[in-house]
Amino acid sequence: MAVKPILFNTEMVQAILDGRKTCTRRVIKPQPDEKHTYPLGFVTDSTEKKEVGSFGFAANEYGGSIQYVKPPYRYAPGDILYVRETWCALPVNEAGHMRGHCVYYYRADGELRPEGWSGKWHPSIHMPKEAARIWLKVTDVRVERLQEIAAESALAEGADKYIHTNGELDENMTITSFIGIWNSTIKKSDLDRYGWDANPWVWVIEFERCEKPEIRDNIETPIPEITRTGLAITALTGGIDALESAEALKNKFIDGMNVHSQGDDADDAIECPFCGYEVAINDDYKEMRPKHCPECGTKLIY
Repeated sequence: MAVKPILFNTEMVQAILDGRKTCTRRVIKPQPDEKHTYPLGFVTDSTEKKEVGSFGFAANEYGGSIQYVKPPYRYAPGDILYVRETWCALPVNEAGHMRGHCVYYYRADGELRPEGWSGKWHPSIHMPKEAARIWLKVTDVRVERLQEIAAESALAEGADKYIHTNGELDENMTITSFIGIWNSTIKKSDLDRYGWDANPWVWVIEFERCEKPEIRDNIETPIPEITRTGLAITALTGGIDALESAEALKNKFIDGMNVHSQGDDADDAIECPFCGYEVAINDDYKEMRPKHCPECGTKLIY
């Protein structure tokens, strides 16, 4: 089980709390180019560890040249997600009494902060794990074109429900509601690439509410105990090949490796250079970024 973050705006948080949202669509970045438009499927096993969990697009059903894309944070069925939402931390309880720890408030609940302690609302992208109150379990991840969405799926996205006078679901109006939701999450400068009319490829992530799992906070990912003495012994007993192997381990676990960013946008992922695991996003505070990759233990240099 992997525990990973996911961002939602206030409107969608309210939909989750109301039980109206059990699915989210996220733009695939980068989009497959014009030569790779056939969706092959997910990579479940490969000699290249970085490709495992990726989705492959090919020229046709027979493969050939393949373009790989990765889900945000490599979301996969069984993953546990903690929702990042607009939040505020105050050192008081609802009655205004001082406490030794922060009390968290959430914009999706309305104004519940004590009078006189307005504080400051912080964007969801900066919410720490300890403030999370909504936990989700991923039940399915797949790839679709945005405009393939059906009315029932639009409802699962939190769209408004419209009913004909005969009692049947008004599919056109329901999907129109979803279109408004989708386009409101896309930057105006990106509407031509990722808006509804552009019909981009998207990740479809289905989930269900779950309880907060038991998490050992403030414990770093275990790092192999590699010392300079140990490296020297390895080199002496194993020769040149062992020396090269020891040097590679030293670079990975002691010296560290420079991370890789998928792009310059605030919500673009930062990846481990060794295994490709998404360890953070560009706009994460420095103190929120892990020092070592949770997947493989590589020391990370930002």
